[in-house]
Amino acid sequence: MNLAISVISFLWPFILLGLGWGIGRSIISRHQNRLEVQEDAFKDIRLHNIKYIPPMDKAARPAETHLVTGSLVLSIDVFRRLIASFMQMLGGEVNNYSELLERGRRDALLQLKAHAHRLGAQDVYNIKIQSASIGASRGIEILAYGTAVKPL
Repeated sequence: MNLAISVISFLWPFILLGLGWGIGRSIISRHQNRLEVQEDAFKDIRLHNIKYIPPMDKAARPAETHLVTGSLVLSIDVFRRLIASFMQMLGGEVNNYSELLERGRRDALLQLKAHAHRLGAQDVYNIKIQSASIGASRGIEILAYGTAVKPL
C-alpha cells in the first residue's frame, strides 16, 4: 500500500506535465489551423513593406488612408517554458519561443488585414511589427501596424 502511494506521489508531477503538454499542443494546433483559414480569407489584402505609397494614375489614386493595427498577447505553456529554461542554460536557439513569435506575427498581421478589410482597403503600406516581453518569460505582446489605402 505504501509502495503504491509512493509511486503515485512520484509520478504525479510527470502526469501533470504530460497533461499540460497535450493540452498545450492541442491549443497550438487549433491556433495554427485558425491562422491558415484566416490567411486564405484575407489573401486579397496586399501588404507592402515600403515607406511611401507609390505614384498612381488618377484612376487608381487613393481616396482615403487609415492607420490599421493588429495586436495580441501570447503566452507559452508551462511545459514549453520548462524546456526553454533548460535550453537557455545550455545555449542555442530556443525553438519554443521562435514558434511562439512566428504564430504571434502571423496572427497580428491577420488582425491588421481584417482591420483593413473592414475599412474597404486593398493595400497596406509601411508595415511595421513590434514585440515586447511581458513579465519574466511569461508571454509576448506583438503589434503590427501600417497605412491602409482605400481606392476611389
